[in-house]
Amino acid sequence: YYYVGSKDDLLREVILTIDANLLAALKAGAAISDEPAEQLRAIVGGFSEVVARDPAGFALFWHEKKWVSPEVQADIVEHERLVISTVSRIVGQLQAVGRLTAGRPQIVAQAILSMPVTMYMWYSADGEYAPAQVAEIFCELIGLT
Repeated sequence: YYYVGSKDDLLREVILTIDANLLAALKAGAAISDEPAEQLRAIVGGFSEVVARDPAGFALFWHEKKWVSPEVQADIVEHERLVISTVSRIVGQLQAVGRLTAGRPQIVAQAILSMPVTMYMWYSADGEYAPAQVAEIFCELIGLT
């Protein structure tokens, strides 16, 4: 561990980087437009890009965040709540005008976000599709064309 103090320090840095990238993708997506469909498309696209850019780092974030300090865990939980509340609000707006399926907005938001966040398990940068193309498929699946 020449460049970092320990394995724990390295894990913390990877997790904090992924967390910051997801939060930046959320904020950029929400700010892209006043139109909820454009916001949700941008968030799905941003999350897809974060996961595809570093699938191994995202896997560490997803599975190993329980091993970082309680303070870092608390920040991550706060950010996860912000993600869900922001996407749930957007989902609710789209549901109100018939653009998304009915159902509790938090559940629909979780379902939508599960598409990009599970990309780490199967996405390959050497594959046929770029992250933006995969995000487009996700958006088509939920009717945001």
